[in-house]
Amino acid sequence: MRKNFLNLSCLLAVFVLILSGCGASAYEEHMKNGRDYLVNDDYQSAIDAFDMALEEKPNKLEAKELKEKAEAKLKEEQAAAEEPSEDQEEEDYISEYGDALNSIFDDLTEGSIQFDESQIDVILENTDYLPAENDADIDAVKQKAQVIDYRLLDKNPQKYFGELLAFKGQVLSIDEEIDPSDDTAISYLQIVDDEDHDYTIIMIKAAEDILEDDYVQFWGMPVGGYSFENVSGGYTNSQAFFGSHIEKIKNRD
Repeated sequence: MRKNFLNLSCLLAVFVLILSGCGASAYEEHMKNGRDYLVNDDYQSAIDAFDMALEEKPNKLEAKELKEKAEAKLKEEQAAAEEPSEDQEEEDYISEYGDALNSIFDDLTEGSIQFDESQIDVILENTDYLPAENDADIDAVKQKAQVIDYRLLDKNPQKYFGELLAFKGQVLSIDEEIDPSDDTAISYLQIVDDEDHDYTIIMIKAAEDILEDDYVQFWGMPVGGYSFENVSGGYTNSQAFFGSHIEKIKNRD
């Protein structure tokens, strides 16, 4: 009888050891999986693995600390995913800028001038000069700008898209608006040269001391021709410009 009791006790001890060993193996397996997931940046799977390890051994500090680390990494990853990338920000800016320009020129020319994506890219490449804000950029514009015969521009406006040109003439009308969202000034000018060629200029800055009837020189990028109804009941052909800079000429040639 005593022998049988000893045998039973031994069997129970072995059984307990086996159960204990199985528990340790399951814990270690979950911990190994969790560490592997953590190394491979699979943070949710790592959290799940450490949760299973804690079910085996709820008081294990290492499992708790690694789970907290995985949770912190997952939060960082989710926060980064919600923030727009630099590429996305640039794409959004180009889209908004293009929409704004198209809206301005569309209103002025009654739909005659619209920019496609490639044209917006060209304009964005010249933002230092459109408009020229400081003395250095103004000087650079004056150096870069071509002076050509109006007839060449009138014959093929698209040939000169992306180029800076300079012309002189008298201001027939000038209006300025202030964008309330950022206090940006937008100037609208109609200019006629000595041969009655008409120019329409939109410039994203104030025209400073320029007034109606002033004789001026302006610099800008031609964006296309359009026609508008004049006060005589006919139509006037005009070359539209995205303006860079304008100055009053004191001594008219």
